[in-house]
Amino acid sequence: MAAAEAELADGSARPGLAHAAEWARASFADACARAASGSTIERALVEVTEAEAIAASWSEAIGDVEQREPGERRGLDPLLRRDG
Repeated sequence: MAAAEAELADGSARPGLAHAAEWARASFADACARAASGSTIERALVEVTEAEAIAASWSEAIGDVEQREPGERRGLDPLLRRDG
């Protein structure tokens, strides 16, 4: 953008350079606006404390569930067992 504007300022601009410079200015302005407002995903993010509260409410609604295998094996895999 700066190179195009410098060439336009000194009067040696090639045909179409004014359009290219305008496009570059508009693209830069759009990028700045997007950066300032944040992305859609960023706006949907929650703080850690809010995420913990949501998870706690689910735990209250569902209850504390210990995973179990169907069938004859009665022992729970040590990696699936809740300790504490």
